[in-house]
Amino acid sequence: MDRDTGNVIRPTENRREPALTVRREARPFYAALFVLQTFGLIGRRFYIALMEQSEGAFWQALSAAVSDGKVLDIAAVSLRELERDGAKAVISTIILMEAWDAMMATRDAVNDWLEKRREKARAEGMAEGIAEGIAEGIVEGRAEGRTAERAKWQAWYSKWEDARARNEPFDEPPPGADDE
Repeated sequence: MDRDTGNVIRPTENRREPALTVRREARPFYAALFVLQTFGLIGRRFYIALMEQSEGAFWQALSAAVSDGKVLDIAAVSLRELERDGAKAVISTIILMEAWDAMMATRDAVNDWLEKRREKARAEGMAEGIAEGIAEGIVEGRAEGRTAERAKWQAWYSKWEDARARNEPFDEPPPGADDE
């Protein structure tokens, strides 16, 4: 319990994470990789020790070592190197896992950057589309307005000519005169 605040201190609150940790979801992959590398290094050591003591191809050397009873001696030699090889396996596995994490973090950062770029392009395209739509709407509206206004004037002019041809008085105001 903290004397100053009276709060209960849990053991995990002030615990620092080690520099090289394996995430929980990556532990099975880490373990498999470690086992494969360890057995690979032990197998490599066994192969080197076997080939140093025998001549010929691997299977011939193995057969000769088994028949001579030297296979256990060779295995013991290769297992003596296990401490050094185990350290190599641990270090190389950690390096591979850290490299994997770095690649995944880089991939995530690049994907985030690309997504932001796409969003920005979408927003710019949307704004551009809206601006174009408004401009086209204004142009079309003006064209329709001119067409409608021209139709009104043509109808008024037609009535005026008809009245003039019949010698009748024409007192209808022109289009737009009564809008004031």
